[in-house]
Amino acid sequence: MNSARVLDNGDLRLPPEVADRLHVRPGDSVGIEVEMDGTVRLYPKPASIDEVCGMLRPPAGVRFTIEQMDEAVAEALQKGEP
Repeated sequence: MNSARVLDNGDLRLPPEVADRLHVRPGDSVGIEVEMDGTVRLYPKPASIDEVCGMLRPPAGVRFTIEQMDEAVAEALQKGEP
């Protein structure tokens, strides 16, 4: 059984094995639920759309017109690519 340490400021430090199983890294959010019987559940919180917005950007200097994008999609569909 793993255990976590509560730091002086009240933060909870997860053991590396638990963080690995939850696929969380420093800075990620973890949801916490306390059941009526005192059982605590931790789960990774998915990022909100506001946090994700703007993360995916094209490489610097790469620009495509709508027509070029439409053509690339049509070619991919013809080839059976997802």
